[in-house]
Amino acid sequence: MTKELLEDYPHICRKLKRMEGVVMDTVEGSSPEFPYTKHTVSIRGVPEPRHSQEAELQRLRAQRREIEAWVAALPTEKERTLVELHALQEMRWPVVFRKTGDISPDAARKQYERILKKYL
Repeated sequence: MTKELLEDYPHICRKLKRMEGVVMDTVEGSSPEFPYTKHTVSIRGVPEPRHSQEAELQRLRAQRREIEAWVAALPTEKERTLVELHALQEMRWPVVFRKTGDISPDAARKQYERILKKYL
């Protein structure tokens, strides 16, 4: 686990979402009986990953699990909350400050930096 990998978490999740995304299309059809009204039908499905994408999907899922396990293993709730809000949910320091009740946004940022220095 590295700081770079932790900070890359949102990008990993977005890429996984794009690669695993639901494929959607709409078609038009009509009722089989009179009055034969025309209506739209939505078709949804999950694309089958290509063989070349499967390795990439597995790698990204493993990285996501590793990051989430590391955050869950932090010893105190405050440390988990700080890391989760800033690194995993990409919240800026003023928002993290409001959610955690720290003294200031800078205090929250410094505490986050100490957590990374201590555990990474």
